[in-house]
Amino acid sequence: MDPERLNPKLVFKLQLKDGFRELSDEDIGKLGLTVLGSDNDGVLVVFPSDSAVAELRRRVREYAGLEDGAQYSELDAIDSVTELTPQDRIGPQLASMPLATGEIAPLDIELWHSGDRNECRGWIEEISSVLRDLDLAVTDDYLGVSLCILRAKVNQIALERLLDPNIDYIKQIDRRSQPSFELASLRYLDIGEVEQMLADPEGDLTSIVIVDSGVATGHPLLRSVTDDTQTAPGTGTRDSSGDVDALTPGHGTAVAGIAVYSDIGACIANASFIPGARILSARVTDANNQYDPDYLVEHQLEELVTYFLDNYAAAKVINISLGDPNRICTDRDYQFRFAAAVDELAYRFRDREIIFVVSSGNLQFEQEEGERLLAEYPEHLRQPSARIVDPGTSALALTVGSLSYGEGARLYGEHEDRVGRGIAGQRGWP
Repeated sequence: MDPERLNPKLVFKLQLKDGFRELSDEDIGKLGLTVLGSDNDGVLVVFPSDSAVAELRRRVREYAGLEDGAQYSELDAIDSVTELTPQDRIGPQLASMPLATGEIAPLDIELWHSGDRNECRGWIEEISSVLRDLDLAVTDDYLGVSLCILRAKVNQIALERLLDPNIDYIKQIDRRSQPSFELASLRYLDIGEVEQMLADPEGDLTSIVIVDSGVATGHPLLRSVTDDTQTAPGTGTRDSSGDVDALTPGHGTAVAGIAVYSDIGACIANASFIPGARILSARVTDANNQYDPDYLVEHQLEELVTYFLDNYAAAKVINISLGDPNRICTDRDYQFRFAAAVDELAYRFRDREIIFVVSSGNLQFEQEEGERLLAEYPEHLRQPSARIVDPGTSALALTVGSLSYGEGARLYGEHEDRVGRGIAGQRGWP
């Protein structure tokens, strides 16, 4: 989508008639429209370019019989053409959990990017002014090539004002993203055992930027291969030992270990840890494993990735093992903001020959569900809740799921005959 063509005043929606789930890409093209999103009710959020407005109106007049001309059967599916309502601009998380009376919440406000940075900056200032009048504030903003987001403290009164139809450049207001973590259990080793298994790296190594909860730089497996640690604003300070991951469950440290040594189980079995990469840590979560309420993770990502790529020529991989389980991919919905920021950075640094690796997300199950999953496999993977999550929808990143490393990948129940049975029961299955 070229942001130069987008005029917020020309964004509208089409309500389709019963029996029509969607318009084909061919019919959309005939109408000179671009699809921005849709929902289960068959409503397409679209905009025409300025030059297509007159043509669209002419087609509608001919279709209605007001002028002689073609029949334009592609218009048969359209029931009505309307402006976006305030409800259309409320995001799914805010819709499911509305602001409570008296609540002041940090919300994400996404604007339509017109392609004119000065115009977008003007809109940001207008929103800041509205909130200042209510003793509230914009705490952060991110203005990219095609993405414009604000983080702001908002109450019910402010939300109502921001959803005024006259502020038509607001695309969506939603609650902020929350990261999700899952740690696998591994055999715990004595520090002395680990140090005896360490081997020297072989040759020059690629550096991997770990965007996560930080890395425990004092860890015996990581201290010799961790070259730099940076902490995004609002994520807290280092502990007394200098480790930035000491107050969290260690997710970033675990991810860094896998990035450096790959199959940890194999390293333990072979009694040898040979580094395969070097680590650059970019911490974006606080001691509670949450994103900061006042800062946009998209803005933090841009600053940290830019810093590492500007200062480390060996940095070739940016790993983001974070995902929001509440932001699940659906057909023809808006792109998620975090994923869009990843795409912008991947395109900006395309000449650096780097790759972004992002998580597809975790699918959590209760232990007692194990037998049902074994019986129904792989049907659970076809459920709507099993689709990839933000930022796994990035178009320019490598989105990675997971594989079972043997039949003991997951245990269910306490009976002896259940031990060692994974969901798939076969090596190399998801």
